[in-house]
This record gives sequence, structure tokens and C-alpha cells, in this order.
Amino acid sequence: MIRRLLILVLIICAAGAAAYWWWYRPSASSPESTVRARIEEYDRYVLAMDAESIARMFTENGEMWSNGALVKRGPDAIQTYLQSLNGKFRVESQATTVDRVVVATDRVTVFGTYHQTARVLSDGSVTTVTGDVQSIWVPCEESSWCIKRIETTPK
Repeated sequence: MIRRLLILVLIICAAGAAAYWWWYRPSASSPESTVRARIEEYDRYVLAMDAESIARMFTENGEMWSNGALVKRGPDAIQTYLQSLNGKFRVESQATTVDRVVVATDRVTVFGTYHQTARVLSDGSVTTVTGDVQSIWVPCEESSWCIKRIETTPK
């Protein structure tokens, strides 16, 4: 009798857990899952040093910040800046880890960390940079979500 009762309780708990997971999981097209996919896309473009594709991920007034200072604003300026790094560095690895995502009606804010390894082409030395990254994504026409602002803070 007790054994049957324990089995029944376990079945109910498992069913409840499955229902909770089904109800609260991000759907394939949720803002969070879409932005997570866009972050993976961004990392691939950084690894390829594809300045044009990176720049297209920004809104018309999108901003790139580093360590509290504005680096560039707008896709054209961002693309020009990133292209100026070609021939000076080669990105050898790029990874962003998402720690927290905050979804609002008009934006998705992502908090995470990044890890990048790059080779300095003039002397062959390799440098590794890690730090915090915060990005704000908003709906846009060209793709589902675009970067309004991204800021890195190296550690």
C-alpha cells in the first residue's frame, strides 16, 4: 500500500515537472531564444572578422561601447572601425556566455561574459581578453532583433 502511494506521488511529481517545463520553456520563436541565436551569429561573424555582417546586426543608431566609452555609433561607422582592424589582428576564438536575459515588451537585455583570443599580426603574439558584456536588442525590419547597444568591460 505504501509502495503504491509512493509510486503515485512520484508519477504526479514527474507529470507536474513535465507540465511546468512545457508551459515555461522558451519557444523556438520567443524573443529570448531568437536573441540567443543572434548572439551565436554575432560570435561567428566576429570569429570570421566579417565587419559588414557585424555592422548589419546594429540598428541605424546602434552603439558599440567599451569600458564605459562610446567606440562607434551606427552601422557605417561600426563597419569602418572594424574594417580598420583587418590586417592588424586575427581573431582565433570568440565565445559569449549568456548569464541572464531580461525580456521586456520593446527590448531584450542580455548580460554575459565574453572570451576572445586574437593574434597580433605584426609580431605574431597572441592575446586573450575576457570580460563582461551587456547588450540591448530591439525588434528591427532587416532581421528579427538588432543590437541597439553593446558594451564590453574587459577584466
